[in-house]
Amino acid sequence: MPIPETFAELKARGGVMVYLPRHRARAEYSLAKLREVEFAGIELIEGVDAHTADVRQIAATEGWSFRPDVEPGAVGCALAKFRLWRRVVDEGLPYLLIFEDDVLPRPDLCSLGPSYWADTPRDVDFVFLGNQMTVEPDDRDRRVVRALSWTSHAYIITREGARRCLELLASPELRDGGSDVSDTQVRHWMSQELIRWVCWNGTNLPKVFPTSFEIGHTFWGTPYDVAWSPRDTGLFYQNFMLGSTIRDPETVWRGIDDGAVA
Repeated sequence: MPIPETFAELKARGGVMVYLPRHRARAEYSLAKLREVEFAGIELIEGVDAHTADVRQIAATEGWSFRPDVEPGAVGCALAKFRLWRRVVDEGLPYLLIFEDDVLPRPDLCSLGPSYWADTPRDVDFVFLGNQMTVEPDDRDRRVVRALSWTSHAYIITREGARRCLELLASPELRDGGSDVSDTQVRHWMSQELIRWVCWNGTNLPKVFPTSFEIGHTFWGTPYDVAWSPRDTGLFYQNFMLGSTIRDPETVWRGIDDGAVA
């Protein structure tokens, strides 16, 4: 089964969403948002919860190494991603569409997606459908660009990309010194031209959600769907209202249950 020719095929073939059982409500909300834009068959994949597991011991058992300054939560997040990359290679998948449990698609994605997918090259390692570009793309008017970016809340990794990333993770440099936070590690590979990637560029599209910077840290009475950052420049964002370093997800969901958020 090759990489889909059309955006309709991409949506229909499905993908995975990484989640933690104690925060399943986050995933359920995000899955509903994906269904609204016709993404079907998204499989829930349990992540690695640093609150309940010794993530560094798990990493060592599975052959991964992380720098000492990487926080346990980031180690757990990276482990979930690395396992999926290994799954792509082990199962011979042509690609895998991966979402995190705070993903927030644009409501106009169904009309925008086909043209973005048509412009997306197939001979790449990563396609970042959602991203936070840290430098301006060379051509802001293009739908698909190549620029340094962060985040992995909505992306495609190809079989060749997964194979390449696993090779890089097994290199003496990372085996001995340890990997960085997974997003940072991927960005480093970008800067070193070690991987092939493209980003969906939504910088010129009309804004559809307020950002956390605009609403501040006020919660009660704010609109529910809020993008994390003005730097969210793809067609999928991270939903600030599903939890943050300021406000834990359980507090957010208690607010929803109390009817405080529409």
